[in-house]
Amino acid sequence: MPPLVWADECAGAAGSPPDPYLWGVRLTDEWPSGELQVYTDDPGNAHYDGRGHLVLTAIRERYADGQRYTSARLSARHAGRPWTFHFGRIAARIKVPTGAGVWPAWWLLGPDHELGWPACGEIDIMETPSSAATAGEVHQGTHSPRAAGGGEVSVGVTPIRGDWGAGFHDYGIDWAPGRITFLVDNRRTGTVARADVEDRGGIWPFDDLPQSPILNLAVGGWAGTPDPSWSRQSMLVDWARIYARPG
Repeated sequence: MPPLVWADECAGAAGSPPDPYLWGVRLTDEWPSGELQVYTDDPGNAHYDGRGHLVLTAIRERYADGQRYTSARLSARHAGRPWTFHFGRIAARIKVPTGAGVWPAWWLLGPDHELGWPACGEIDIMETPSSAATAGEVHQGTHSPRAAGGGEVSVGVTPIRGDWGAGFHDYGIDWAPGRITFLVDNRRTGTVARADVEDRGGIWPFDDLPQSPILNLAVGGWAGTPDPSWSRQSMLVDWARIYARPG
């Protein structure tokens, strides 16, 4: 395994914001289709709890532009440093919320600010959208550009089911040239290979483009309509670690 090159052990003082050396806070500049949250830099939406966790919280509240939910999206690339990585093991230990309408995610994104999406590539290490159709499922896979005609090609492994919100679980990948192996609790859940993407008419960008880690908690979108009974939903991160060579 490559050396540990980046880690958040989530040991910050209670109420303190995410470590600015590791994470930048991405503010909302546009709303993807169906998503309802505003991403803010308020510590109420992202902070350490003083008990060894980084907490991302979606809050039902009135916001200045009329939106009804605030939340957080953390990106290592937006920390003011080139936190991009290429190959290796990338993992985090997370307890996900399960309230209807929340969409926690731990993922990697290539240089979309230079190439746009999906040309930059995207690797979804963990998504657990809590819609009626997807509740209790962990989704993992990739997004790549289509070779002809524009658009994107999505290739995922078979979702696994469980009571993921009952405790912490490890979500990771082993990323090597030509393949990405997905893991839950250090067990392989499936592999996406270059041939899988190319067979579907896609381009495999992951051997050439380094990626940067992102944690976010969306509301709506793929997760469907939020349950009106909840006012807060929190995603707890015990640690996030990258064993890789810097991009």
